[in-house]
Amino acid sequence: MFIFDWQNTYLLMFILYILPSLLFIFKRLGNLNPVERFLVAIPINFISVSILTTILGFVFGALSITVVIISYIIYLIILLYWTFQNFKAGEISVKFDMSSQEIILSIFLILLILSNWNLRVFSFSPIYYEFDPYFYLDGVKYLLYYGVIPESDDSAWNPYNVSTHRNPPLYHYTIGSWYLYLYGNSIDSIKLSATANILPPLNSVMMLIGFYMLALALSNNRILALVFTYFVSLIPIFILKFQAGVFEYQPMNFFLFTFLIASFVLYIKTKEIIFLYSTSLTYAAVLMGAVAIPAILLTFILMTLMMYIKYRYDLQLLLLALSIMGSIGGLFMWIYSDSLSRLIFGFFYIPIYIISLLRIDRIVLEYIESRIGEGLKGKSLIVGVTLILVMLILVYPFRDAMLYALQYNNPLERTIAEQNPSGQFLDDNFGKLGIGVERIVGNDPISWLVRLIIYIIAYIPTTITNNLLGLVFNILGGVFNLVIEWIPKETSIAYSIIFYSLVFIILELYRAIRNVNELSDETIMTLPMYVFSIGLLKAKFEIYFTFGYLFIFLYLLIKLLNLFAHLKITKLNYVLYLIPILFAGYSSIGPIDTFALMIKSNFLTSISNDPTRLIELRNIACSTYPGIFPDCNQSQIEITTQYNRLMCNLDMIINRQNDTVSNVLYSTSCNHIPSEWYDPMMFLKYFTEPDSIVTSWWDYGHWINYWGERKATIRNDHSVLSMILDVAYAYIQGDDTVLRDTLKKYGSNYVLFDQEIIVSNPLFGGKFYALNYLSCAKIGQVDQRFPMMSSKCEYENLWESVLITNDRCNIDGKIGRVGAVIEYTGYTGAIQQRLVNSYCIINNDGTLDLSRATNRFVRTLFRDQIGGIRNPQFIMYRLNDSKLHRGIPVPISQNLLIILYTYDEVWFVDGNWTSGYEDRTSRFYNSSLYRGFVLETLDGFDLVYNNGYVKIYRLK
Repeated sequence: MFIFDWQNTYLLMFILYILPSLLFIFKRLGNLNPVERFLVAIPINFISVSILTTILGFVFGALSITVVIISYIIYLIILLYWTFQNFKAGEISVKFDMSSQEIILSIFLILLILSNWNLRVFSFSPIYYEFDPYFYLDGVKYLLYYGVIPESDDSAWNPYNVSTHRNPPLYHYTIGSWYLYLYGNSIDSIKLSATANILPPLNSVMMLIGFYMLALALSNNRILALVFTYFVSLIPIFILKFQAGVFEYQPMNFFLFTFLIASFVLYIKTKEIIFLYSTSLTYAAVLMGAVAIPAILLTFILMTLMMYIKYRYDLQLLLLALSIMGSIGGLFMWIYSDSLSRLIFGFFYIPIYIISLLRIDRIVLEYIESRIGEGLKGKSLIVGVTLILVMLILVYPFRDAMLYALQYNNPLERTIAEQNPSGQFLDDNFGKLGIGVERIVGNDPISWLVRLIIYIIAYIPTTITNNLLGLVFNILGGVFNLVIEWIPKETSIAYSIIFYSLVFIILELYRAIRNVNELSDETIMTLPMYVFSIGLLKAKFEIYFTFGYLFIFLYLLIKLLNLFAHLKITKLNYVLYLIPILFAGYSSIGPIDTFALMIKSNFLTSISNDPTRLIELRNIACSTYPGIFPDCNQSQIEITTQYNRLMCNLDMIINRQNDTVSNVLYSTSCNHIPSEWYDPMMFLKYFTEPDSIVTSWWDYGHWINYWGERKATIRNDHSVLSMILDVAYAYIQGDDTVLRDTLKKYGSNYVLFDQEIIVSNPLFGGKFYALNYLSCAKIGQVDQRFPMMSSKCEYENLWESVLITNDRCNIDGKIGRVGAVIEYTGYTGAIQQRLVNSYCIINNDGTLDLSRATNRFVRTLFRDQIGGIRNPQFIMYRLNDSKLHRGIPVPISQNLLIILYTYDEVWFVDGNWTSGYEDRTSRFYNSSLYRGFVLETLDGFDLVYNNGYVKIYRLK
């Protein structure tokens, strides 16, 4: 049984990030009150300690507890020196001047942050149902084992050995330092996975702090900042992507980007040196700890350049700091991971600083004005912005960096479910705010009133925005030959906000051109619009759309606030506060009440968080459901029992409070890898040769590496596309010989098949379509320009489906109904289909007897309620020659059959029992995938593990 040490974990967080924050309380930082100074220090501490640990760990060639302690002591010395200098200068104050309103708002802010932490930690488990997180942890394992992460390893992608876990290192050194604090040098996969689980919720807390500080710096209004932060905390996709168990790069990406922009604005507004420090250091942290470099750094570079054009020499010190820290971060990443692009981004600010220092920009501008006249003077900002945009779009490497994420760059990207085109619906991102007018259900007057209001305020803006964005993406696709797919969005409040923000931005640009004023800081902060353009195109990046949208929404709120203030109608300012309050409140109303989730997560527990009552729960389970849990008679509880889904569901049933919120929370905490997957990983770990290499579909490679501790042929970091295509082809179009040759080509001696890549509801499907698409891409029958199921090759690889028509047929006096199959013609991108009458389907008269079947897959499909085998209702005869067709018909619906062919002698023909595999039709039934998973026989292989869900073969 595993019990996570929360007490020491919270003590660790307190020592590392909370304790140093206490020193910030006494330093005056602009108009921030003591609570805000304390909160803004937490991300600064996190970034500072993480960067120091990363650099020192790499320089000394080992991550040890000594390096971790030295890094922390160095940071404390710097912080204490800074505090001492402030004390000498009289800038330290022990007086906390806070109004009653500030105290109340601060209490609400802290409660909001704590509730968000608890909501995301509720899903805590060291074994969670995600493929990617274990990829991010492999680097930490290397770090803890060897003190360094090798430049490349042979854990996958043999013989190319292009595998690397060095990018980005900030995750690995941070998680590694936590693990050393908590557990020392002994490495345990369960404990390491649990330790890493803390990072996404912590990133969420620090991101909320960043958004609060950004809103406060731009609006100078604590009520607006708090309400906006509350709104951010309720957005569904940010709850999903920042919960424990989602250990990936995205949480760190968005935390670092948010705090980078917040620090940038805070420095501009306050001129406090600490925000200069946090801006430049966070810039280095982005280089060392984020993966979304094009989306994040290009936006920030553009922001800095626009601010430079606006403020001129006021930004010289910031440019110098960015030049130094960017150079250090870029140079480190170049040495560490041979990342030339990060080196370029890191050094970007050096020439800008030189231009500023030598006043080259002023000389050039004065020369142009002397030649053209004073008319250009007020338009310098617009001219500068235009030149910057032209540079970013046309000059390498910025052009490729900006456009790469917008398109499908290879066939693999088209197969990844999350990288399908972003659909027309936004409610998965925003909840109620994203629901379109047409999908608001209910015929009551209130529902109709809501429909009418949304239709009036959102229909025309949505139409204009769709047309505008469609035009932009079409132009980009045509000019740069991009493979992109744009799907217009439906009418909703969330989507229409973009239009209203664009109107304000265009008006402000017009005023700047007319010399009325320059662009405001808030307008410049809307540049993450580039970020949300990625999410508009690809479903995988929908969180990028949400992130960019938040900047747009904040900009609109501040503009409305300024508009009311300009009109001198002070009381109407409170109307502004109602907008985000209503938005946030509306987004948390529905079948799943988000606000209630935040509150209830503080009081509910599950066996994942509180396993001490597991023994009592196991006793209930074993007495109520005997035989389900295999370790009922064992004194020691195995980890697979603690995180068994049935056990977790039983916990939910016993402790549920009969409301939707509790059920959602409990079901979230049950989202673990099932024992059907964990057990085969333990088989690989304990019952295969240490130097084994396992071939599986790429989804599972990191499970094989992390839990099974064996090498994988391929895995889900997409390093060598040709290897992925080879494996897909061997599974789908290759026979046993092709599969053997593929394994030998890559030095593999085990191959794994699982239910998820072949079986779906109701029968075949699952991930099959992705492998099928890639297998056809391997032989040039389709490419990334086309979505899945666009080629004749893909249809030819499918299983046989028979449609039962109403037409009658007669086979030797036996009356039946005609069965038709689909015939496909045409070419890739223009496939046509027609029905061809092929079979006469009659009632099974005993010719087919599945009680004789030994095939596990068939017996599972036709098992009856009492554990016996039921026979199919139909058998089939071929219309062309009236002979029995020995395919086992599996009913999918009332008029649709899918046909199986096996080696089982279940057909009574001419007085003998025979098998039906010889009658197979499509090449699907020859594939290694079908033979390995369904028939459980592969020539040249031994079946060494089979739990019905996962099947592992060893090459003879």
